[in-house]
Amino acid sequence: MTDGAPQLLYSVDISSFMDWQARYYPVDVFASIVERADNLITAKWFLAPALVKE
Repeated sequence: MTDGAPQLLYSVDISSFMDWQARYYPVDVFASIVERADNLITAKWFLAPALVKE
């Protein structure tokens, strides 16, 4: 995004992912979510506050 537009960031309550995985689906059902989240983290488009990282 070099055209001066604001950078797009994602903010997600991780408990929604944890609840979804624990109650409904095994981890391997949507394996691509992990890869896509890793890509967003690497690009610094998916961030978490320091408290979440603890």
